Parts: sequence; C-alpha cells; structure tokens
Amino acid sequence: MWLAFKGLEFNKIKGYFAEANYFWVLAAMVFGLLAYWFRAIRWNLLLEPMGYQISNSNSLWTISFGYLMNLTIPRSGELARSTALYGVEKVPVDKSFGTIILERIVDLVCMLGFLALTLVFKYNAILAFYKQSGITINPSYILGIIAFLV
Repeated sequence: MWLAFKGLEFNKIKGYFAEANYFWVLAAMVFGLLAYWFRAIRWNLLLEPMGYQISNSNSLWTISFGYLMNLTIPRSGELARSTALYGVEKVPVDKSFGTIILERIVDLVCMLGFLALTLVFKYNAILAFYKQSGITINPSYILGIIAFLV
C-alpha cells in the first residue's frame, strides 16, 4: 500500500471527494450491480438446459469472485468462477466452464457486429481519421483482411 500511495497529495484528493457529485457515483454503483445481476441471470439460463438449477445469489457471488480473481491474475477469473460454482452448487467445472466459453463467443460476435455497424455508419469518419493520421495503407485493404480472417 505504501508503494500505491507514495507521492500522492491527500489534501488534493480530499478536495476531489468534496467536489464529486455523489448522485453519479451512486448511479454508477447501481448500474454496475445490475450488470452483475443480469450476467448472473444469463449464466443461470445457460446452465438450466443442462439440468442445473442454481440460485441467482450464488451465481452473482461466483461472478463477483471471478472478477476479483481477474484483478489479481488476468484471465484467471473464468476458471475461478467455475471452481467457485462447483464449491457452492456442485456444478461440474467442465460444464460451467463450457458456458463461460459460450458467453465469451457470444460477446465476441456481438462486438464484431457493433464493429461492423460502426464501419457501415461511420466509414467516412474512419476514413478521414486514417487520412489525417498519415497511415499509407488503404483502409479498404484492412477491411478486406479483417473480413477474410472473420
């Protein structure tokens, strides 16, 4: 903790806390908890067809534990989440880990979809950015390579 706080001016930080609008802090906390809760429900929906009925609270806490583990060792949260669920609900790790992989694949497809929508609707803005940045590669070639890889 000494290394983390070394060189910080606490009076300046105290001033930032005094100026903060706590309505937005509270709103961010509520939406953050809702995001965790919806992920827990989504995970329950993925596990249900395999015959596992887990409580939403246990799902929420194992997801939270997984995120906590990601803060210590990156990408370790997925395995920690599966093993934690086994500890509280006795869902086999391979089954729950498979649903986590499925979630990541669905997230990737959604991100690629949003990327495609961005390219369709903001192509001129992206093209202008490339022209201003001095990159000499034609963006159409880059898009073609991405489409080929996908």
